[in-house]
Amino acid sequence: MFDSLLAPHYSACDKKGVYFSSAASGRKQMPERNFFPKCKEVTMKESMPMNIALPVRLSPNRRHHARATACRLALVMLSLTVLYPRTAVPQPSDLTIKSEEAAFRAKGENIKNETRHTEPSGATNPRKPFQLLGQNVKPGSIERLSWAPFSGVTEATPVVVVGGVRPGPTLCLTAAVHGDELNGIQIVQRIIRSLEPDKLSGNVIGVPIVNLQGFRRKSRYLSDRQDLNRYFPGHPQGNAAARIAYLFFHGIVMQCDALVDIHTASFQRTNLTQLRANALKPAVKRLTQGFGPIAVLHSKGIRGTLRHAAEAAGVPAVTLELGESHRIQPGKVEQGYRGIQSLMAALKMVDEKKAAAEAPLFFHRSKWVRANDDGLFLSRVSLGEAVRAGHLLGIVTDPISEERNEILSSHDGHVLGMAINQVVMPGYRVFRIGMQTHKSVKNPLAADGRKERQRPQ
Repeated sequence: MFDSLLAPHYSACDKKGVYFSSAASGRKQMPERNFFPKCKEVTMKESMPMNIALPVRLSPNRRHHARATACRLALVMLSLTVLYPRTAVPQPSDLTIKSEEAAFRAKGENIKNETRHTEPSGATNPRKPFQLLGQNVKPGSIERLSWAPFSGVTEATPVVVVGGVRPGPTLCLTAAVHGDELNGIQIVQRIIRSLEPDKLSGNVIGVPIVNLQGFRRKSRYLSDRQDLNRYFPGHPQGNAAARIAYLFFHGIVMQCDALVDIHTASFQRTNLTQLRANALKPAVKRLTQGFGPIAVLHSKGIRGTLRHAAEAAGVPAVTLELGESHRIQPGKVEQGYRGIQSLMAALKMVDEKKAAAEAPLFFHRSKWVRANDDGLFLSRVSLGEAVRAGHLLGIVTDPISEERNEILSSHDGHVLGMAINQVVMPGYRVFRIGMQTHKSVKNPLAADGRKERQRPQ
């Protein structure tokens, strides 16, 4: 109501009646005397919001009182305006919105999107699909891809990818780089089957059979008799083995954050479950510690092997050796499976609570013991057994003369690998002895990579 009365300009005292109008003319001062009888004009602040005209008809005998009343009212309104100037005050809701918008703009966020989309407590941002071999693997899914080194009659190798719903590293598991090594195939398949994408952080890439040509032929080598594990990282213009290695390495291995390459012993030998790793590299050392109580043989790796090439490219890698070729050994498969599960728990890819495990047993170098005679070989020790220099390891017997020749250990250590009982020739490698100290090698267990104190052997 007051807004309707506070017009910017008031005019009164017409002969036919009294009315209010808002003809917004310039400011005029109110007369100093005789303003009640005359009451010409009263001008108030032009900034008032309303602009109205309210005609009021009066009888002639009451005009004098109407003039006085109108002038008094105008004077009161003018006084209120002077004493309490009216300013534009934003509404509280406007202030709130403007302050919130300014705050979110400072953070680079959109207030509209923020208010309409609220993540529940504990929720994580959705992951982007993982890309491999030109295909997208959505988080929370298991995809079976195919990798074929050549077009034409070449059979495609299966590549299984498990995409976790939570962010994490990408772990690559490879087996059968040598086509006759079967334990690793079972380990990779068992790991893949055990994973639940909705409980996995990161991605797991499983390649159960890298050398499909050798696997079909039950051979260690490719069809051209080349050892694939001597050609990594390969070359696009090299021979067939080099081209296969190049395509596999750059298409799959380079997409990984860590690599476990699974092997067995070769040529009628068997290996203790162990890791081959360059323990002088901190990232590789952390991988070995994730396996728990396992033998670790320190080695930089042979040039051309998948492990050596991956490390050179910046992908931490270890080789898991266990058992013998041409056979599936359930006990070895179980050991390998548990070791990789322990590694994934250490990498926080799975939520399994792992009990405090023993530290790995590091061996800084190894030495082969060879047969000096031909004949029937029979072992007298078992894998993992501790031996001393001069300890009897095995016997070679001549089947014709029945002459017996002993094979003795040349060093103190543990048996990491050995030949299966068979016919041997002079020079054949029959025992691999791992040694825990050597003056020329840093101790991988020492903190900060400091040199180990030399101790007498």
